[in-house]
Amino acid sequence: MVQSTSSSSDGYDQEASGLSTIDVDPYSPEVLADPYPFHHELREAGPVVWLEPHGVWATGRYEQV
Repeated sequence: MVQSTSSSSDGYDQEASGLSTIDVDPYSPEVLADPYPFHHELREAGPVVWLEPHGVWATGRYEQV
């Protein structure tokens, strides 16, 4: 599920920046069994995406990697 991020507690409006977040654990058994739908979602979400379950930034596009 891809969503725009909301304002953080420090007042920085991430939504206005156009950054996206994915609420999928890339290490879950379902994703590990078939990672291609997740990879597609990651690429479609944008050049840099916040992975909510791990609290990290990720990229899945060749140019950014």
